[in-house]
Amino acid sequence: MKAKVIISSVKDVWKCFAMEKYLLDKVGKHEIILYLWQAEKNVMLS
Repeated sequence: MKAKVIISSVKDVWKCFAMEKYLLDKVGKHEIILYLWQAEKNVMLS
């Protein structure tokens, strides 16, 4: 549920969604949440 909130605050939602899908297949949920948190942080700073 937390990941959904983070996705919605990223500017390019579809790009982030595609990346989430890719990471879910290749890595795991913990890394996805970390990636999305970093993406959100970058958007906030820019």
